[in-house]
Amino acid sequence: MDRDRGDGSNSRPADFLVPNWTLGKPAAFVLTVVSPLSSNTLIEAGATSGSAAGKAEVRKHNANDPKCRELGWCYGQHPLLWHHLGCLTSESGVQQGDPLGPLLFSLVLNILVMKVARDSACSNLPFHAWYLDDGVMAGPRSSLCRILSLLQEEGPALGIIVNLPKCEAFSRHGLDMFPLRMKKSDKPSLEILGIPIGNQEFCSSFISKKHTKAKILLSLLEEVGIVDPQVALILLRLCGAFCKLVHLARATPSTLTSKVFALIDDDIRMTFCRCIGVDMSDTAWQQAQLSPSRGGLGFWSLSRHSSAAFISSLCSSGFGLQSSHHLSQAIETFNSLVSPADAVSVESLLTSSVSQKYLSGKLDDRVFNMLLNSSSVADKARLLSVSSPHAASWLSVVPSENLVHLITLATMQLPASMVEMWSLAIIGLGTSW
Repeated sequence: MDRDRGDGSNSRPADFLVPNWTLGKPAAFVLTVVSPLSSNTLIEAGATSGSAAGKAEVRKHNANDPKCRELGWCYGQHPLLWHHLGCLTSESGVQQGDPLGPLLFSLVLNILVMKVARDSACSNLPFHAWYLDDGVMAGPRSSLCRILSLLQEEGPALGIIVNLPKCEAFSRHGLDMFPLRMKKSDKPSLEILGIPIGNQEFCSSFISKKHTKAKILLSLLEEVGIVDPQVALILLRLCGAFCKLVHLARATPSTLTSKVFALIDDDIRMTFCRCIGVDMSDTAWQQAQLSPSRGGLGFWSLSRHSSAAFISSLCSSGFGLQSSHHLSQAIETFNSLVSPADAVSVESLLTSSVSQKYLSGKLDDRVFNMLLNSSSVADKARLLSVSSPHAASWLSVVPSENLVHLITLATMQLPASMVEMWSLAIIGLGTSW
């Protein structure tokens, strides 16, 4: 996760918050800021930050320079947001869909982050990290109050304003030190960027609520499947299955998510079967959970791939690996699901970072080889055919009757076996796509 960090921040928030809570030590502080940025502020921030983008801005000097004219066009005046009754001016926050917005905002915010890191009262915080406009700090209450004062004093000059109603303070006592408009809690349980931080009971409850919301989405997709199963399939793959909860899988220990994720996997299977009107065998569903490049439909199993997601996230985050017992448990789970040659260890992860795509690919390889070795000659040929390059291109096409890209419900229901259906769809329709 890309983030701005202060000096000395080398631990995960849960690693600091949960163990120290019972000792009576102050815990966490969550901040949200908004910013009506000006073009001049952005140029100055670029020069101050010293990044590659910042060095380029030094040469440009200001937004009116011809080399920086695009920045002036974007931020020299408030954009107009048009609607059916007229228009509104966008005067605060980053423009939605603006590819430069997060970068420019981070350049300005970095000035404040560095001031906090250099302040003598805040320099030794156990945890201090930002993800765009959301900041998380942990440490003595006096230091957290000092951070808030710095942001409120220095931020407005840069166009950054602390949004107190969206800020939260967590501590066993002494909460009256923080402003009245802030949210406050004396329990060691909080949510940061959609991720639960706290004890096992709180995390389990949080994940169960995600399951309830997932069931609502899947029921709506079943209604779509009645009208258009092909559209329902696309929405399920791209919006309602693994990708919907991958953020939770990457940031939450797999030991906490595996049971609920298994239930969600079953719900996804049921939704898919109802959309196409065909019951699937366990073997067919195993193949459906493979990536398209391995002959599947891309319905990655949340329970199966959660360990790979958590391992890759922790490795890429830059936090200490050797002290994490959650990482050890995730590695043990992962190694039980792959071939011995693909097993990983803490030592190997310390020397070379691995991506989630790489680890999930090893999980898929194990299932693919098992299916291949247990198949008949005909099924083996079919599996090799649907896993050949570009064989699964039909999964990502936009349904269009004019382009002959439609797959009707009758076509999906024609074969008795889903594996046979994929083969027919690819051989019979793939050439025209």
